[in-house]
Amino acid sequence: MAKALAPRFASYTRMTESIQVKDRVLFGDKMDVKLHKAGKDPVKSQGGTISFMLRSYTNARPGIFHHGTVQLKKGSWFHLIHHEEVDGEAVGKFLCSVSGHSYHKIENVWSRYDWCHYRNWGSIGDDDEEDDDKEDEDDEDEEEDNDEDSDKENEEDDFQLRSMMYLVAVDRMDDGKYTEIGRITMDAKCIEGDWHYGSRLVDPDTQQAYAYIFGSALVNSELGDYYFKLPRSDFNVPLVDFALAHMPRSPSR
Repeated sequence: MAKALAPRFASYTRMTESIQVKDRVLFGDKMDVKLHKAGKDPVKSQGGTISFMLRSYTNARPGIFHHGTVQLKKGSWFHLIHHEEVDGEAVGKFLCSVSGHSYHKIENVWSRYDWCHYRNWGSIGDDDEEDDDKEDEDDEDEEEDNDEDSDKENEEDDFQLRSMMYLVAVDRMDDGKYTEIGRITMDAKCIEGDWHYGSRLVDPDTQQAYAYIFGSALVNSELGDYYFKLPRSDFNVPLVDFALAHMPRSPSR
């Protein structure tokens, strides 16, 4: 395994951001993390040649999640948000040792069509228009500007804002609505190309995610060279396989 890791993994860096997660998170662009989506079922594509799944929320392991980055040896990198009980470096090395990051049929992988429709095309769903956070959408209305250069600059700035990504922890209130209890913000500087990609690691016993990945580095390297030949993972991996020293490790690794 160590030899397989060497070509891609360079380092893991822990950032200062952390959030408390209760049991459910929203992951994606501004519209993907609208609070009302924490109570909605996933939406599957119907008809057409493009298959996708819009996940409204994911179940996550309760506890503290830390924000970090994983650097690849060729200079690219990706965001890694992981539970406090796991070793971020160990998770990063594992991700660099397997393929599957570009395989959209894996449930734990977000392809370019599975999310970020607002970022990609400026799309706002019907349910978003009726969201009780509607005031957030009002600020998307741009005043007309007759200066073409100014218009172009505004469009570029607007796209940069739409490209921001978030992991939002939510909690259900007594009235059944959800409230935000924490948020990690990720810029898109890690993206090399036109699309956003992501994935998660899920413990098969609890069915709870303990790590979230955002970036295109592993997808691009997988499609561009021999890394595609590495063992394919479905990203259902026991949390204890990456546990810190005070946690018991799985006898299978």
